[in-house]
Amino acid sequence: MHPRVGRHGTPHQGRSSSGADQARRPARRSALLALPLLLAGCAGEVPRDVDPRYWWRNISGAYLDERLPPPGVDAPYPHLSTVPPRPVPPDAATRAALSAALAGDRDRARAERVTAPGAPAAIGGGGAGPPPPPTLAAVPRILFDPPAPAGAPAQPQAA
Repeated sequence: MHPRVGRHGTPHQGRSSSGADQARRPARRSALLALPLLLAGCAGEVPRDVDPRYWWRNISGAYLDERLPPPGVDAPYPHLSTVPPRPVPPDAATRAALSAALAGDRDRARAERVTAPGAPAAIGGGGAGPPPPPTLAAVPRILFDPPAPAGAPAQPQAA
């Protein structure tokens, strides 16, 4: 018989382990690491981020099974012959009259510069400054000390 030799060529001290036992160690470690993931799959309330069932539904496309079909999926395909013809454009005189009417409306709006009462002046309107600060409604004064009863004399405070 010969003594067992360690990794570095020196006799191994202490209890020796067999090759099969050393081969099982990585399997045991990986089983211990996978155990929390397997237990998370069996739990009742699991967050979506760590739930393997949710991951699988997203990968496989099973989440689409619960969705309603889009509207009109059973309708026949539309035919292009049902599209109405393009409308006839108006003649040049009608287009010129519409353009002149719109330009007149624009010029009148610029000249009037109608503003609502209390609204600030238009920006760039002859050196107008910032709008005035808003006016606040009058409110009753808030008392921090409770008022003394009407019939009781005021108590002197100790100094």
